[in-house]
Amino acid sequence: MKCDEARSLAALAASDDVTEGERAGLREHLAVCASCRAEADAFAGIMSSLAELREDPVPPEAYVAVRTRVMEQLTRRRRWWLWPAAAALAGACAVWIALLSVPAPIAPVPVAPVIEARIAPAVIPIPAPVYHRRKKRAPKQPEPAAEPLVVKMFTDDPQVVMYWIVGGRESNR
Repeated sequence: MKCDEARSLAALAASDDVTEGERAGLREHLAVCASCRAEADAFAGIMSSLAELREDPVPPEAYVAVRTRVMEQLTRRRRWWLWPAAAALAGACAVWIALLSVPAPIAPVPVAPVIEARIAPAVIPIPAPVYHRRKKRAPKQPEPAAEPLVVKMFTDDPQVVMYWIVGGRESNR
């Protein structure tokens, strides 16, 4: 438990307005924190002084009712600015949409004077296409066939001998 939570619970514990779980957590925190313990003792002193001033003790329900009203008012006060802020935002959006929907004025385009001129059609000579003939190549001469390559492989067994015969150019592909 942190000191802020312990201080708020100390004020409530002085008026017996906490649950048993909150009271146990407060006791653990007060055992290790001297400043919160001093504040809790001050609240207990204030409550005992108030009890001496009254002839009739205040019922615990009264503290709960007062606490509920105070918390409601605090919650309302914290959010008072939400409605004006929302209204201002809605107004700004409406103005923005209105400005976007107005078409921009179209500026007049200056018109240049038109001058008519008669131009004689130009005759452009088109050159005749030039065809290039390909030169004939000499037919390819077949390459001489290479001698086949024979590879003789021996194994651990003297009875087994393998031959690998590689032919000329066709087998090298």
